[in-house]
Amino acid sequence: MTITKMQTKMKVKTTRKELVELINTLFALSSVESKKLALMVSKNIDSLKTHLEDVEELATPSKGFIELTKCVQEIPKDAEDLKERVKELESDNVEIVSERVKQLEEVEKALEKEVEIELSTISEEDLPETVTGYQISGLKLVIE
Repeated sequence: MTITKMQTKMKVKTTRKELVELINTLFALSSVESKKLALMVSKNIDSLKTHLEDVEELATPSKGFIELTKCVQEIPKDAEDLKERVKELESDNVEIVSERVKQLEEVEKALEKEVEIELSTISEEDLPETVTGYQISGLKLVIE
C-alpha cells in the first residue's frame, strides 16, 4: 500500500500588501525545478491575481501621468539641470501630479485592507534544497 500526501490548502487572513509580497516571491520561484513547488506556485498565483486585480487596476496611472513620465524620461540622466527640468515639468502639470499622489494614497489604503484567502500550502520537506532563506521568508504564509 502506498500513501501519498495531497497538497493541502489553508485559509489565511492577511493584508493585501502581504499578498503582493507573496505573489512577487512566487513569480521569483516559478523557474525553480520542483514539481510540488511548481504546483503550489501556479495555484497560488492564480488565486492571488484574482484577489489583487482591483488593486492593480486602481494603481494604473492615468494617460496624462504616463505622458508626463515619458517627458521626464526624455531628459538626459546626466543633464546638469535634471532636477530643475523635472520640477518645471511637475509645476506645469500640478493637477496630474496631485491626482497621481492621491491615487497612490488610495492604493496604499487598499493594500492595508485585510482579506481572507485560501492558499495552497507546501511542507518544509517538499521545498527544494536550492531555495534560499530570503525565498523561504517570502513563503511564510504557505509553508506548513
